This record gives sequence, structure tokens and C-alpha cells, in this order.
Amino acid sequence: GGGRVMIQFSSETCRACKAMKPRFNQLAKTKPSATFISVDAKSQTDIAREYGVEDLPAYVVLRQGEVEGKWIGTFLKKDLRLMLEGAY
Repeated sequence: GGGRVMIQFSSETCRACKAMKPRFNQLAKTKPSATFISVDAKSQTDIAREYGVEDLPAYVVLRQGEVEGKWIGTFLKKDLRLMLEGAY
């Protein structure tokens, strides 16, 4: 809630990204008050560059339009939830 947005940066060729996709989608279903966006970092390079994403998978959490945090790697769904809530 609170105007939070979680952006997942991934690509079709990234194995870790494929492993994370179901966790990201499950979290999105359990947190309807937040916005979840998935970005293909290979085809949408301008967006990836804007957020300084160089490695995948990457997660950026925005709160009221400002970057609150950025993480790179694979995480458990509960860790994604903590990131979204600003507690990771």
C-alpha cells in the first residue's frame, strides 16, 4: 500500500529470472494495494538504464514515485514482500 510499486527487471534468457517470475506473480496476487510491473530489461533498455539496472533479476521498489530500494538476485517470496513493505 501507500502508493508502492515493485518493478521486476528480467529477460527471457535469464534462468534466475524465470525462477523468480512465479514468486513475483504470487506476491502480486496477495498485495492488491500495490502495483507490480514486469520489465524485459533486454528490450526496454531505457527503463533499465533509468533505474541503474545492470544485473538480472533486479527489483526496484518505488514509494510515491521515489526509489525506496533496489535489489539484485533471487529471493524468497517472503523477502520480496519485505522489500515491498520497506522492511528488508
